[in-house]
Amino acid sequence: MRVEEHRVPATQLASAIEALLDTGPCIIEEIADTLRYSTAAVRVRLLQLAKEGRAHRQRIQAGNNPGLFYRWHAGPQPGRRDHDACTDPVELSPVQITVHSYPAINRRDPMVAAFFGQHFSPRKMAGHPVPA
Repeated sequence: MRVEEHRVPATQLASAIEALLDTGPCIIEEIADTLRYSTAAVRVRLLQLAKEGRAHRQRIQAGNNPGLFYRWHAGPQPGRRDHDACTDPVELSPVQITVHSYPAINRRDPMVAAFFGQHFSPRKMAGHPVPA
């Protein structure tokens, strides 16, 4: 028997997730394993439910893991009205910080010099300053 025969139809996935959340709070991986869908498909439906106010998420820290996880609950978030958790910058996952500046390398690339018709010779370059 194929796996697809045991799964909820994709058109009913949002209501199946909502029914699962009614039994208790879950993380995305638990929902995906239970319903046999990918975490990406479950995440899309959960965000849809959050926009409609039928589910909300709570940020949790998992032990020594520096990453953030969300535990999803049924119903709208208590105490907050007219709140879109999907666009609130406080609720969104942190963005990975990347390096924007790189250290200067005080060497001339021989491939670039050859491309511009200048032949690289370490003896010729020894007495000349390195161009910026």
